[in-house]
Amino acid sequence: MRYTDEVFDLRVQIQTRHYELGREMRERMESELDSLRKLVRTFPVADLHADVARHPRKKDFHVKVTLRLPHKTLFTGERDERPERAYEQCIRKLINKVKGYKEALGRKPAQERAASGLVHEVYPSREPDLEKLTAAARNGDYPAFREELRVYDDALHERIGRWIQRYPEVEAMLGREVVLAEIVEEVHLNAFERFLDRPADRLGNWLESLMDPSIKALAGDPDGEKENLRMVNS
Repeated sequence: MRYTDEVFDLRVQIQTRHYELGREMRERMESELDSLRKLVRTFPVADLHADVARHPRKKDFHVKVTLRLPHKTLFTGERDERPERAYEQCIRKLINKVKGYKEALGRKPAQERAASGLVHEVYPSREPDLEKLTAAARNGDYPAFREELRVYDDALHERIGRWIQRYPEVEAMLGREVVLAEIVEEVHLNAFERFLDRPADRLGNWLESLMDPSIKALAGDPDGEKENLRMVNS
């Protein structure tokens, strides 16, 4: 049996052998992932694969868990008479491994941390005029808003190009149904709609937080979103 969950920031795949994974068990396993999801949220790619094998002769279960991150794969395993206990122990050990990996990355050069997706990278080519952006947002003037925010385009292109690895189905559409420039435009449109209610943070960090919902919007209804973009740009 194979179960896949691609919601939130962690793609999860659970495979079982000689064992049927029921709904209650899936929900319990899912609830164990909250802490791990928070830890891997800053990585552009995070894939968790769990293998739950029942061994009738030994009357126990062997659980193996693998977490694939950029440039690093972490794994662990446990045996127990109850599969949920073995799985829970695996996740606890994996959480500690991720913490150790992130601490080790923190001691490495900034370039290596950036390659792993652990630092914010959306910086403008020059500082934008916040007064002009605020006035454009209040007046509903998207062209003026977009022009002033253009200083973030290059950084957004580069960052989105790596972040999109989280979504293979969208990445596969690049150059065909979806182009990178459309995702950047989607980020700007979302920023325009929410600018007056944005949190007190560096503007580049906030724009970076809009990348994921923008990509998901295009992935969920690419044709509809692209038509909206064409109407805005026309």
